[in-house]
Amino acid sequence: MHILAIGIWLISGITCLALNLFNPDYFICFIGTLPTNCMTDCERGFNPTAFRWGFFYGPVWVMIIAVTTIMGLVYHTVLTQERRMDRFEFRSSTMTESSGSPAIREAVRRKYSKKVAIQGMWYLVPFYLTWIFPMLIHALSTQNVDISYNILLDIMAFFMPLQGFMNLCVYLRPAYLRRRDKNISNLFSSRRASDNPTSLRPSLLTCALTRLTLLVSGVTQLRRITQEVVCENEVVEDVQIIDSTRSSVIDQNIDPEKFSKSLNQELSTKV
Repeated sequence: MHILAIGIWLISGITCLALNLFNPDYFICFIGTLPTNCMTDCERGFNPTAFRWGFFYGPVWVMIIAVTTIMGLVYHTVLTQERRMDRFEFRSSTMTESSGSPAIREAVRRKYSKKVAIQGMWYLVPFYLTWIFPMLIHALSTQNVDISYNILLDIMAFFMPLQGFMNLCVYLRPAYLRRRDKNISNLFSSRRASDNPTSLRPSLLTCALTRLTLLVSGVTQLRRITQEVVCENEVVEDVQIIDSTRSSVIDQNIDPEKFSKSLNQELSTKV
């Protein structure tokens, strides 16, 4: 790609230099004759129209059409992808068909294609401003339109040297927008935090009190579980005592009244 871009202008430059086609033309050195608009017996150059179209106007028109077409295809590709994703759109309770106007929903769904379209327009604007006026001057001059070209020449002289600077601004635009959106988001976040004290970061004292409360509740719960285990063990021991005493009563044929007294005595001793 670089070989093609450099090769075309290198070949055209060497050819025009060898044929003495570079001559003064208004305020620039351009493909022409000396004197200007000379038809026969020129001091330098010959038939400049064919060389201008072959080495300048033709390639510039091709680039204008190609760049415009490429930007349109990029936008169409992104828009087509968004339309394909519409069938997989997830509609939650906060985003239903009835929420918002159709224009708002369409704008949300076409967010990325809109960004691509705007950035593509910014890419094209410096290119158009740089080359549309030379093309316009050439078209009017070839049709022998009787107008003053001074204003168009001044506009062309103003924009042509600025193409690099305008392209730099366009390439820095996405980074500037990201930084601006980040700063705006941080500003709104800080304002919401200052308006709502509960959203502030908890202090060290609050954290300490929270941990102490959790510790006390944990100790209380541990004591309750321990008491339940002790009570359960005591119940098991009481059941064992009753079973052992009842078995001894059955084996020795002891009077039930005596058995009841002895059982009460053992339980009261344990308590």
